[in-house]
Amino acid sequence: KLLESQLVESDFSWMRATRRAAALNPRTTRTSSFYDLSRGVVGSQDGKPRWMDGRGKWLFVRHGGIACLKGWPNTFLVLRVPFRKNGGGTHLNQYTISLQVKLLDIEARNLVSTAGWDQWSAAKENDEEAQVRLVDTGLTGSLDAFGDADAPAMQPGSWHTVTITVDTVVGCLRTFVDGESAAQLNSSKVGKDGQFALKGRVALFFSKHKGGDEEESVEEPFYIRAAAIHNRVLSGEAIKGEADTYARMLLEDAIAAAPLHFRRELEEAHADTPFP
Repeated sequence: KLLESQLVESDFSWMRATRRAAALNPRTTRTSSFYDLSRGVVGSQDGKPRWMDGRGKWLFVRHGGIACLKGWPNTFLVLRVPFRKNGGGTHLNQYTISLQVKLLDIEARNLVSTAGWDQWSAAKENDEEAQVRLVDTGLTGSLDAFGDADAPAMQPGSWHTVTITVDTVVGCLRTFVDGESAAQLNSSKVGKDGQFALKGRVALFFSKHKGGDEEESVEEPFYIRAAAIHNRVLSGEAIKGEADTYARMLLEDAIAAAPLHFRRELEEAHADTPFP
């Protein structure tokens, strides 16, 4: 039964089925909420997922032929977390967040924040502005834990899946890039119902710093195709499975965006020997 549950947990084919069926966005199950940011109307903000709020300048675009959401500098997204509490606390204390993102230039920026962006999500004194950050070497992590030089890192101009797992019951936060372990933080700061717990909403790319704040401001836009929130800590196998699913959907969209006279050849080649 354990093996069967692990196989089910690592099967994310329902995400692809959700897109093909143009199902509700986000698609929310008993344990997961999948925000598809590739289904909006290009050149507008129409077709955004329910429960998503964009702050700043953002549009749905085709970037290199790939449908996605583009956020200009100082823009951030707020997603509703449709799961209440776990881990024996009053907030969501055990969870996983995944993002499929692309950055043209790697610069230090915030990735995930649990509070601080408005009066309804006020941060407590001494809380971090972001609970997960990207540093200018492309490494992901939190506080002072960003992995070593050999850890998988984001590269400029490439699509990546960044996954964050948080278990405040044991005081552990981990990050993964494309399904591979990148960094691990073990700290008393990752405590039950504290700043690392989710309290109904979560912000992506939020920063208090605006343009002109010298090195603190972000100068480049971000591109994002998908985000998911799970009300549990996914296993390593499941994290890899979800990253592979995101990559497969990206490849399918890339093939669909190819010129018509190349598309059939690419589809046939992919059917015979699936591209990595």
